[in-house]
Amino acid sequence: MATVSSAVEIAPFAPPGFPPEPALRLTVAKYHEMSESGVIREEDRLELLDGWLFPQVIMRPLHAETVDRVGELLRSLTLPGWRVRVQLPVTLALSEPQPDATIVCGLPGAFRERHPSAQDIGLVVEVADSSLVRDRGLKKRLYAEAGIPVYWIVNLNDRRLEVFSEPTGPAAEPDYRRAESLDAAGEVPLVLDGHEVARLSVGPFFV
Repeated sequence: MATVSSAVEIAPFAPPGFPPEPALRLTVAKYHEMSESGVIREEDRLELLDGWLFPQVIMRPLHAETVDRVGELLRSLTLPGWRVRVQLPVTLALSEPQPDATIVCGLPGAFRERHPSAQDIGLVVEVADSSLVRDRGLKKRLYAEAGIPVYWIVNLNDRRLEVFSEPTGPAAEPDYRRAESLDAAGEVPLVLDGHEVARLSVGPFFV
């Protein structure tokens, strides 16, 4: 049976190219099987992104505090039919990232047997400092390819909220057609299922 360390060694990095051979690319089903059998453990802190295992970025105190703040801000809103989840997995075609926050549709108990998929998600949020390159690159591509309608990056390095909308879906170069960068004095509309349901001041995102 393969160990976690060997799996990471033979698949250290993929996009935009492929790693030197030998390489192992996982399906979501295989990833779940490895998790259920104990080959991959929760404490290993790995994410499946486009079929490849990536170590999660070590969370610094400011990153952790901002994730907590984002969760509090989103949960303070009245969003009938929607729920806020913090640092919990979502399942895409070849990926199972763990965004810092998501807003999903569904009643309590809706995800007892599965994680939310792209069709359940109205907003995904990543808090970025050392992870900014991955969040702007690979993760943005995966979220756009899956058709997740709105993606926010809370950019701690520049103290800006980056807002992406209108995903291309599957394409040669998946991306979001609209991008906006807001400073702490700005306001961001929260759009769910095509409707603006709230407006938030950007400043409180930054502790």
